[in-house]
Amino acid sequence: MLSPEFQALHEKIKGKLVLDFPHGIALCRGIIDGQDDYYYDLLYWNGDKGSVSCVGWMYDLSEYFPAERYAYMVEIWNLNIEEQADVPNKESQAKEAP
Repeated sequence: MLSPEFQALHEKIKGKLVLDFPHGIALCRGIIDGQDDYYYDLLYWNGDKGSVSCVGWMYDLSEYFPAERYAYMVEIWNLNIEEQADVPNKESQAKEAP
């Protein structure tokens, strides 16, 4: 069971495209509770699945790219990968647009 802090992070990052350095862009499927640590549950572009300790850094790409560009990355992901990323809602994109 996730602690409240990690439950909040799980809800925020689940379904988003992230940068897992040095492995690359991945779909964050959520956070899992391991016996000794919490882990990001990831699906990579090439179909590989992995888990990375939450002690490490994970970059939510929606926070680093303009909304329109992030939405395009999600569109490309969803056209090519069976497990879909969450599509950003249009209202948040309109607010973030310059």
